[in-house]
Amino acid sequence: MNTIFFKQQIKKLNVFIFYSLLLISVDAIARAGGGGNGGHSGGGGHGGGDGLAGILYLLIFSLPFPLNLIVILGIVFLVYLYGRNQKQSSAYNTLSNVNQKFSDEENVAELTSTIPNFNLAEFYQKGETAFLKIQEAWQQQNLNTVRQFISDGVYQRFEAQFIMMRALEQTNEVSDIDIEDLRIVAVENDSNFHILHVSITASITDYFNSKKYSQLNSGGQETFTEYWTFVKKINATAKADIFNSPNCPNCGDSIENKLGEVSKCPSCGTQINNGDYDWVLSEITQPEEFASNYGQLKNRKNFYERLKQKGLSTSEFSPQYIEDKASNSYLQLKVAFALSDQKRVARFCSNEFTENTKPKFKQSYLYNRLFIKDVSLINIYENPTSMLAALSITCVTQKVSIQNNDLQIINASPITTNEYLILSRSKKIASNKYSAMAHNCSNCGAPVEDSLQLTCKFCDSSLNDNSKDWIVENLLSQEEYTSFKQGFDTGINTTKEEDKLGDNDLDIRDYALNNMMLVACADGIIQNEERDFLIATAKQMGYNTKKIAELFDQVKSTGLALKMPKEDKQRTKILKLMHKIANADGDFNDKEKAVLTEAEAMI
Repeated sequence: MNTIFFKQQIKKLNVFIFYSLLLISVDAIARAGGGGNGGHSGGGGHGGGDGLAGILYLLIFSLPFPLNLIVILGIVFLVYLYGRNQKQSSAYNTLSNVNQKFSDEENVAELTSTIPNFNLAEFYQKGETAFLKIQEAWQQQNLNTVRQFISDGVYQRFEAQFIMMRALEQTNEVSDIDIEDLRIVAVENDSNFHILHVSITASITDYFNSKKYSQLNSGGQETFTEYWTFVKKINATAKADIFNSPNCPNCGDSIENKLGEVSKCPSCGTQINNGDYDWVLSEITQPEEFASNYGQLKNRKNFYERLKQKGLSTSEFSPQYIEDKASNSYLQLKVAFALSDQKRVARFCSNEFTENTKPKFKQSYLYNRLFIKDVSLINIYENPTSMLAALSITCVTQKVSIQNNDLQIINASPITTNEYLILSRSKKIASNKYSAMAHNCSNCGAPVEDSLQLTCKFCDSSLNDNSKDWIVENLLSQEEYTSFKQGFDTGINTTKEEDKLGDNDLDIRDYALNNMMLVACADGIIQNEERDFLIATAKQMGYNTKKIAELFDQVKSTGLALKMPKEDKQRTKILKLMHKIANADGDFNDKEKAVLTEAEAMI
C-alpha cells in the first residue's frame, strides 16, 4: 500500500515538474527572443517550445524509477542555477570577471595577437608613462607635456575642468602615486583604428583645495581603478615613441612646450596625435561605466560591420574619430552655457543651432564637477545634403554659483545626465587643415577668435562649414531625440540595434545600489553599519556580493553621481532605499539630507 502510494506521488511529482519545466522553458525562450517574436515554425503551427517539451517528456517518463527522479532533480538544479545566474547578471558584477580573466599575460597576448608587431612590455611602459605624466599635468593644470599623446577630446575634457577650477580658485594636489596594476582587458578594431582598453589600478594622495571657498575642499589617500582607452591607426607604418620623446616624430624638431589646443608640429605641420605614429589616449572611463560598455563589445563590432557594408569605412566615419569630436564639442558647449558666452562655440555650430540656443546663454553658473562618463556613437542618418551622427553622452555635473563673493551650492551632489548630440558632415567632403573645434580656420589654418562672426578674416571661408569638418547640429534630451528620429525613414542601425549601443545595461537595482552608496559616502566615510546594510541589501537584490566587493572599494574614491531611471515608479522605490541607508547608522546628517533632497527633486 505504501509502495503504491509512493509511486503515485512520484508520478504526480513527475507531471508537476514536467509542466513547470515547460512553462519555465517557454518563458526563457520568449524573453531571449528565440521563439517569441511572432510567426510559427514547422507544420501544424507548433513552435520550438513543443519540441523541447517532447524531449523533456520522453526523458522523464521513459526512464525507470529512481533514475527518472535523479534526472528530474538534476534538471531542477540546472534551472535553479540558470535562474540564479540570470538574477546575478549585472553590469556591476562584470568588473571582477573582467579583471580576473585578464590577470596573466597569456590571455592578454591572445587579445593583442591581431595587432602587427605589438610589443606588450613596450606598451605597458608607455601606459605607465602616460598615467604618471597626466597626473603631474593635471596637478599643474598645464597639458603641454602630454599634448602629443592625448586626443583632442581628452584634451578638452581636462581643459573644461581647468577653466572651472581656475574660476573657483581650486587646485588639486597629488602625491605618493603608485601604479599597482596595469593590464589590457579588451581589444577592438573599427576598420580604422586598433583600440586597446586598459585597466589601471593605483593608489594616490589626492587633495582638492580652494583658497576662497573652503567648503569645496576634499580629498585624502585613496586606491582607485580607471579604464584608459588607447588607439592607433591600423595602417600606421611609422614607429615612434611620442610618450617619451620631446621631438616631432616626422621632422625631428623640438615640440617641447610648443603644443596647445592643436597637437601639430609648429615646424612641419604634422598632426602628432592622430594615431599615425604611436598609441594615443582617447578616453578615460570609470569602473561602473566600463562594466556596462564591456558587455557591448559584440554590439559595437556588429555596428562597425554595418558601417563598412554601407560604404562608411573611411576615417571620417570611424566611431572613435566621431566620438572624440563629440567629446570636444560637447564640453566646450557645457562651458559656454555655464559662462553665458555663446561666442566661445559659434565657430563649430550650425547657424540654426546658434540661433535656437541663444536663450540658454542668459544665466551664468560654474561647475564644481564636470566630466564626461561615456560617449557612444549610436547611429548615422542622412538627409539630402549631409550625414548626421547621433551620439549618446553621459555626463556628471555639479553646479555652483557665486553671488557677491558668496558660494552657493546648486546641486548637493553630482548628477548624472544623458543627452544626445547631433553632428553633421556634408556629403561633399572637402580637405581641411584644422579641426573646426579648434581656434583655427579649418580651411587656411589662420587663428580664429571667439566670435559670432563666422567668416575667416584671412581667406573669407565659412568657419562652420560642415564640408570641412563635423559641426554641431543639435543637443537633445531623450524626448527630443525620440522626436528627432521620427524625421528619418531609417539609419545605419535599427531602433533595436541603436538601443543596444546606447543602453547602459543598468536595471532598477543598479540605480538603487549606486544611489545608496552615494548616500553612504555623503559624509566622506562609509560606516560599518552602512557597509553591512549595503552588502545585505545587495545580496537581497540578487548581487553576488563577492563580485561587487571591489566596486564598494572603488566607489569610495571615484566620486559617485546621483543617477535615476526614466520611470517615476522606479525612482520612488529607489528613493525609499536611499532613506533606509541614510538611517542605517543612526546618524541622519545634513549632507545625507541634502543628497536625498536632490533625489526628490528628480522625481
